[in-house]
Amino acid sequence: MGQLDRISEIFNPEERILGSRLLKRVRLRCCDFEEGVQDAKPGDLVYFDPPYITTHLNNGFIKYNSKLFHQSDELRLATLAQELAREKVSVIVSNAAHPLIKQQYDGLFFKTELQRASLIAADPYRRSKFTELVVTSFPFRL
Repeated sequence: MGQLDRISEIFNPEERILGSRLLKRVRLRCCDFEEGVQDAKPGDLVYFDPPYITTHLNNGFIKYNSKLFHQSDELRLATLAQELAREKVSVIVSNAAHPLIKQQYDGLFFKTELQRASLIAADPYRRSKFTELVVTSFPFRL
């Protein structure tokens, strides 16, 4: 696939118009995640995409993630996700496929691992594939 093909794929006008229509009813907030979902009700969908866990040193983000999102925040998020799932709110959480993250979502959740390329690195040769974890409160298939 050539560079122009990739650009036209990313900036596909029809998909942008569809995305715009779908997002008209969406409410975006800049706040703590607990505050952001306080109005969630059964049938709503909540997606959490926190900074990746920094307990291990190989994700490249240890310098700033541990200050932004501490392990105590990870536990707080997992607890909240469980509460929402019990209230019949559909929940999706993405993170690195780290054993601590997997363990936090044992019980009510479905876990799917997928490989994806990292696009973040100043040096393209340092970009690699890593395993991401998608946790859902409902069955999920790729």
